[in-house]
Amino acid sequence: MFVATGALKEEDSVSSLESRAEVVTCYNAGTALADQTINNVLLDFCSHVIGTGVGPGATISNRYILSGGDSVLFSATALPSCSFIIDENCSRLLQEPLNQCNVNSNNKQGGFETDPLLS
Repeated sequence: MFVATGALKEEDSVSSLESRAEVVTCYNAGTALADQTINNVLLDFCSHVIGTGVGPGATISNRYILSGGDSVLFSATALPSCSFIIDENCSRLLQEPLNQCNVNSNNKQGGFETDPLLS
């Protein structure tokens, strides 16, 4: 299972997002899936949710069932006092746990990324 979460302000630009203090937390447990398999599903998820608004405390998610019965879950949750619109940063933000967790393996267990709401 792979979960990525974050919270962004609607007015954030690409450059402001790149300078924020994003924090990745790795699961280091559970079923490990091939990095490329998860990336393919990640791109599909993002292609369907770009432009979607997520209100305060709300979650948007989709679970993908893979051949063999494994599943991959992608989600984005707005912090209780935040809202955001999913934009072209979707795949970059969701790939953070893939790139920073299980770094010595091509099999990934995932984790989540938190993008704190800055005032």
